[in-house]
Amino acid sequence: MSTHSSTGKRCILFLSLVLLAGCTQDAPRDNPFDPENSLYRYAGEISGLVTRRYAPYEPMDSVRVELLPDALTGYTDAQGAFRFRDLSPGIRTLLLSKPGYAQLTDTMTVASRKISDALFRLNGKPTIDSLRLTTRHIAHWWPIEHEYLLSVDVWVNDRDGVSDVDSVDLTIPELPFGIGLSRENADGKYSITIFDSDFLPASFSELPGRNILFSAVDRAQTISDTVRTQIARIITATPATLSPGNQDVVDAQPWFRWSSFDVGYSITYSVAIFRLDDSGIPQFVQGSESLSIATLEWQVSDSLAPALYYWTLTVTDRFGNSSSSKEATFIVQ
Repeated sequence: MSTHSSTGKRCILFLSLVLLAGCTQDAPRDNPFDPENSLYRYAGEISGLVTRRYAPYEPMDSVRVELLPDALTGYTDAQGAFRFRDLSPGIRTLLLSKPGYAQLTDTMTVASRKISDALFRLNGKPTIDSLRLTTRHIAHWWPIEHEYLLSVDVWVNDRDGVSDVDSVDLTIPELPFGIGLSRENADGKYSITIFDSDFLPASFSELPGRNILFSAVDRAQTISDTVRTQIARIITATPATLSPGNQDVVDAQPWFRWSSFDVGYSITYSVAIFRLDDSGIPQFVQGSESLSIATLEWQVSDSLAPALYYWTLTVTDRFGNSSSSKEATFIVQ
């Protein structure tokens, strides 16, 4: 055998041993389908169903589900279901959210080679849709010369139905002042009339410019976003009636006249007529529609029966704030 032949055989043998050693080294185990991969051997799953809070427990789609600490995010399908696969064993935190609903936080445990399943019910968050705040100034002869009121109407809604709303509250932190509103009807309207004496020791005149806050709470004690507003103005000036008054005797269809009310902003007039009987309780008889600022007189359309009456003149601005005159009495014979 030649020297060159022996040397060639030794080289081939050496290369074969090197290649064999390289092939027998441990292969990377980062393939999830590798049976030797720990994730393959021990991975688990989390699945869940998300519905509304109340019967008939309708499934909720498009609910965002965030899984921590994995920083994974998914969404429920049309059946309200979601699933996270190939998770290492351990405790996970889930954050479930959808616009109009209170965020739900819960925990689940991932078990090796198992599917951990859970049911979640999201609570609709109450919302304040609209507000109406108006001030009223009412002048009297007796017993209180000037009376002030704040009338409040709030319309509230809830994804679970307006019947789920438990309470609506008004607060004025700067005074401070707080009060709950009363439910007016099944359509989500809440109202209250607050008198100037309710604000004591603060003064009613301090209201303009103050932040008035509203919030609603449902039966699950979920609180709505706070709505902030202010009142536009208080009309402190008193409109002046001219005639009839001082128990003037008039015919069955009298004219009512008054002085111009010039306060530097747009207003309308309205007339209200009340009958006084032996009970002492005024009975509303009839009144005008809104009359333009240029109108300074108005005549009743229906004849008045013989009796003692009084009438008042009210001015109202474009925000609904108003001021009413003192009672002017007259007699129809």
